[in-house]
Amino acid sequence: QQPHLEGDHQIQRREAVDIAYDLILAFRARSQKLLPNQWDWSKTKLTQGADAGHLASLGCFGTDGFSVVADQPSSVNDFLGVCPSVVSQVET
Repeated sequence: QQPHLEGDHQIQRREAVDIAYDLILAFRARSQKLLPNQWDWSKTKLTQGADAGHLASLGCFGTDGFSVVADQPSSVNDFLGVCPSVVSQVET
């Protein structure tokens, strides 16, 4: 139900590397720290270690940079959200 999208496009979560790239690029280009008190929940699942199966979250951009944590897919918090991207079916 995205009437503004044409063709075979969909809205989905970004990969963790895409979130990191956007955070770094905004800081380097404009000295802007995106997500200072929030987290962007990626679709990247950890595959090894104690947090295997958890999703990577990036955010809380402060004086020491941004953080990366792992959250269970069932996690619900006021500060955890999604900054979605639009992709074509060809890209997925």
